[in-house]
Amino acid sequence: MSLIQLNKKTQSFDYFFQRFENGKCVAPHLPKITTHSSIQTFNERKKGLKVLLINPPIRIWSMPNIEPLGHCYIGSSAIMDGHKLSILDLNSERKEPIFDEIKFNILIKNRVIEKINEICPDVIAIGTIITQYKGVKEIIKICKENSNAIIVLGGGIASCMPVFMAKKLDVDIVSCEEGEITFSETLYRIENKLPLEGLLG
Repeated sequence: MSLIQLNKKTQSFDYFFQRFENGKCVAPHLPKITTHSSIQTFNERKKGLKVLLINPPIRIWSMPNIEPLGHCYIGSSAIMDGHKLSILDLNSERKEPIFDEIKFNILIKNRVIEKINEICPDVIAIGTIITQYKGVKEIIKICKENSNAIIVLGGGIASCMPVFMAKKLDVDIVSCEEGEITFSETLYRIENKLPLEGLLG
């Protein structure tokens, strides 16, 4: 019996992923994040995980103009589940096009290390598109060298070639396709030291 089926039988919906069965929401009446003020509905739990979302830089030759929508979705599910969420948006932090890539890479490394030292994350989630492979590989290396966090790879880079990314990148978990339900259950299993076997996505 899956965790979702178990919780449906007991009608317990303490976590976001428990609201869904076969991709359909079975508890649409429960509160959700729809506005900035609705975030206040959800409280951090003492035992909640410290989660760091990293949005790598993309198309550094142009102005930063891509909203990290996937990060917003999975971040919302983490907040709704009572985890302590921090975000490092390396793309928006640059403010303008980058012409000195070497100097910029040093800045990225320093920002990642600074953020890791600031929050000591339990989980680091990184997502982007396939063209950012080289940069993501370097960010993952920095994370591994400076933390003991479990690293989750998501976004288009994970969904397009999940087996390849699991083999080639030093990540612990690869999350495919739409990730907010999967991420909620992933964090639940990590927090409760449960195996990932049977986890959809």
